[in-house]
Amino acid sequence: EVGFYVMRSSDAHCLISAGAIGTGSSGGHSHCDKLALTLSAGGEEFLVDPGVYVYTASKELRDLFRSTAMHNTVRLAGEEQNRPNPDSPWWGCLEDTRCRCTRWEVSDESIIFEGEHLGYQRLPTPVTHRRTIFLNKSSKLLRVTDVLLAEESPTLPEARWTFMLHPACNVMTDGRRATITHGDVTVTVEASQEGMTVEDTWFAPYYGLRQATKALTLETTTPPVETTF
Repeated sequence: EVGFYVMRSSDAHCLISAGAIGTGSSGGHSHCDKLALTLSAGGEEFLVDPGVYVYTASKELRDLFRSTAMHNTVRLAGEEQNRPNPDSPWWGCLEDTRCRCTRWEVSDESIIFEGEHLGYQRLPTPVTHRRTIFLNKSSKLLRVTDVLLAEESPTLPEARWTFMLHPACNVMTDGRRATITHGDVTVTVEASQEGMTVEDTWFAPYYGLRQATKALTLETTTPPVETTF
């Protein structure tokens, strides 16, 4: 009912956020993280939620850590998934996304999630973001496919993908394929398009502490994009 979906195998754990903005529809604790995922493999964290660094100590940092760009999802046209709530600028947001799961199938061999949100229907070119995540338990493969649905539009706004990494991860990429290591565990990432880069960012393991980390990012105007872990 909350909108969290968990994919689990013997050595992988994936959590997906696909519900309402929360806190009585004010968005205090669930904001611009729709269709974002976290991923652990072999007991080590790889894709992480950025966490909460501060509340009232800094409006700028408060907004940064709850922004779309800091979560493992897609940002369009430089806009947030949900607009800030003018009546509650420190704590809440508007429920633009109306995110929901449209498919959830679990079998002995695989798990399939499909969901969508409407946060970018407000753009000049209205867009629905649909994400499908497929986990094959035995082959240790996780496939993330993003489709941006726009009616009768020849062009789409610029899309930016983010995959936030745990600070203990080391990452190398050639633009289309990335290798991520955390301890003795290695995860490879393949994108269906060129252009993956590694950027500096922040991770807050708990309130009041932030650590430098890296993020894999990809920008394009020609979706769909498929990413395989």
